[in-house]
Amino acid sequence: MFTRSSLIVTVVVLFCLVIVWIGVSIFPTNKSKQRFLILSQETKEQKDLVSTHKQLRERVRKDLYVTRINHRLQAVLTCPLSELTLTHVKGEAEVVENLKKFQCLMQEEIYSLLPDGTKILFGEEGKPMQIVRDFNAVSGKFYYQRHLLTANRVFVSRFLLPGWELPDVIKDYEPTMKGVARSAELTFGNGFKFKAQNLKATFFVPGLVK
Repeated sequence: MFTRSSLIVTVVVLFCLVIVWIGVSIFPTNKSKQRFLILSQETKEQKDLVSTHKQLRERVRKDLYVTRINHRLQAVLTCPLSELTLTHVKGEAEVVENLKKFQCLMQEEIYSLLPDGTKILFGEEGKPMQIVRDFNAVSGKFYYQRHLLTANRVFVSRFLLPGWELPDVIKDYEPTMKGVARSAELTFGNGFKFKAQNLKATFFVPGLVK
């Protein structure tokens, strides 16, 4: 009888100890709660931190392409010196390249010119032609994630050139337009879209291709 009573008491004590252990494990104490709040606050502060990394680059060249229905257009940006900046803000990264005295050649359109002067879409017939915009800027920024190029104090020219390939340098051809703009933007996420602010331009007679 005594042995049976002792066994019952032992079982009850063990059961109570298990309950206490579960309570301590599952339900945190005030101290553990405080530690959890501190860790949570530290994590939030780390996410809110702003960190910046910079890198100087020389002889920068960027080749940009956009696709049309049956062909693609090209733009080439060149810059002797730039500063690449990687910024982390609230856990998100943004890459921006600060440009100084850069040039951008951009194909606005490529097409075929028939002998009678009719302009048709890009194809095998006719003479290959292209309209190219050339703009030089004192400064600007290239936003990688936004597919955006901004420019300040811009000198803009527009050319009518033979061929479908974008030349590295335009020479021996007269522009069909020349102008100056306070600022400009080029987006290339969905086609090339060039927009100039306060543009003062002079237009010339087209068709002066040599």
